[in-house]
Formats: sequence, C-alpha cells, structure tokens
Amino acid sequence: MKLLDFSRLPPDADLLVSPVYLAGTGDSSSITTLLDNAEGWTKTAVEDRYSFSGPHETLGIVHLPDHLSGGWKITAEPSWMASFSRRTPAEIVLAFTTTLLNGLPSQHRDYLVGGPRYHPATPATTLKERGWEPETTTRAHHQRSPDGYAALSIRLGSPDFDAELAGEAPAQWAMHGGIPKVPELNWHADFTRGTPLYLLTAATRALSTPTPVRRNVSDFPIGHLPYLDCAERAPSPRSTAALNRTTASTPRPQQQPSPAAPPHLSRYPARHRDR
Repeated sequence: MKLLDFSRLPPDADLLVSPVYLAGTGDSSSITTLLDNAEGWTKTAVEDRYSFSGPHETLGIVHLPDHLSGGWKITAEPSWMASFSRRTPAEIVLAFTTTLLNGLPSQHRDYLVGGPRYHPATPATTLKERGWEPETTTRAHHQRSPDGYAALSIRLGSPDFDAELAGEAPAQWAMHGGIPKVPELNWHADFTRGTPLYLLTAATRALSTPTPVRRNVSDFPIGHLPYLDCAERAPSPRSTAALNRTTASTPRPQQQPSPAAPPHLSRYPARHRDR
C-alpha cells in the first residue's frame, strides 16, 4: 500500500486504512442505521442511550453513551451476551449484528449444517488461515495477529454460566486490539459461552480482514498512526465526473498558498512500526 505524506492531507480526507483493529472506531452510525431499518425491531431513546428490542422479547441491543463507558451490549436472554467497548471498530460490531439479524427469520437454522448460509469455518480456522499465531497459557488459548496488536482468546475450563451472564465472571471468549504504549486507545469485546459460533466467526472475519477500511483523517486514533498502512481513497467515477462538471462551470479563483498541515499529522510523513 502506498505510503502517504500526512502533512498534505486536509482533515476531511478519506483514506483506506489497515489493519482494522488499529483503525479506530469508524462510523458507528452504520450499526444504528441497520437496526433502525430492521423489520420487527423497535427503538427506545433515553437521553443519549439507545435500546433496540428485537422481534423476540428475549433479544435486545443497547448502545451505551460515552459517560457509561460506551459501546454496545447484545443480550439474548437467558442464553448468551456479547459486549463491545466504545472503541471497538464499527466493522466488527456491524458484522456480528448483521449476521445476527440475518439468522433470526430461521431461528439460526440457516447457519447450521445443511442450511443455505452454513460455512464450515470457525474462529480458530479463520485466524489460522490468515496467519494468526496460537499461544496457550494456563488460563486461556490465544490466537494473535502477526504484528501482535490484536488477539482472540478462549478461556480454558468451564465458567459458571449464571455468573458469566451476570458479568460476575469473565466471558469465555474475548477479542481485543491496541498498542501497549497507548492504552487509552485499546478496545475489547466479550462473548459468553452460549454465543452462537457463527456470530463469533463473523466477528472474527471482520477482526482479521486484510481488506483496508474507510476512515476520515479526523477520525484517526493519533497514537496508532505509526502502526497503520494508509492510502488515499480514490473518488468514485460518478463523484469525479460531478466534480469535473462543477469545476468546468465555476470561475477558477486565484491560487492561494496551501495552509499549513495540522501539527499532529505532520509528525508522520510515512508509516513506521516498532519491532
């Protein structure tokens, strides 16, 4: 991927960024839009907290405001719970939620063996195919990204089911990403042991995707800039044509000197990694 000179980019520039687990939260409105348009779901707003109730009374999704640690919490009572901290990349939450909604009409049967959406991949096989390294400790089995800045973990042993759902014991599955020297930008997601495996697999594919994600320069987690691959996003042919028509019909103003780049971007003329 082409390295960029950040000093020349305006704050509203669109970029393609990888890896996703260091790319920041992104546009979380894609998740609320999905739920707003989902058939059979109702939305309740209390101040800056949003709750979505599914077509089955036991299923609910809550978007917590920042002052309550933020993030998303998805509960299927009394079976399982998933939570995503507020800095979790939106692509991971969206993949989990989209797959959940797609599975509801068939009560998940479409994703089971013999179903039209069934796929034999698991979280473990997905990460193995993408070069993530296994590591086992006394408490958990981990699969870590090649750069070491993200992991999916499964706790060994059998946690107490009720304590896990109540948040009184660690969830059996967890994924996280971040740079140790910038802990304020870290994120994590937790899944209790009853979480359907196909939902975990969908989140894992999003976590480990090699495909760059779209970000705005102003959305960047500044502390992660040295660890990201970035390329300027090419405009679509339609937007380019519209821009050309506008430019052709508008008198060309006298060229002015370019403003100085924001100091926090000019520090990073090219990407580099700590090894």
